[in-house]
Amino acid sequence: MVKRFLEPEQTLCVSIETCADMLSLSRAKIYELIDREGLPTVSFGKAKKVPVDLLKEWLNKRIEEQRS
Repeated sequence: MVKRFLEPEQTLCVSIETCADMLSLSRAKIYELIDREGLPTVSFGKAKKVPVDLLKEWLNKRIEEQRS
């Protein structure tokens, strides 16, 4: 079986750990943002992933709210 990897700009979802790395936050803070501030996730069984497109939308919304 041949593994095919997407380019970073094509990645659909990232792990909680990768999301934490992307935002320079701890995993605990990411879980807090999920629970308290609506950081979007999708579950695949027990695995929880963060959709990259929704992460960007969520982050842009936070930026706009903080500018107001």
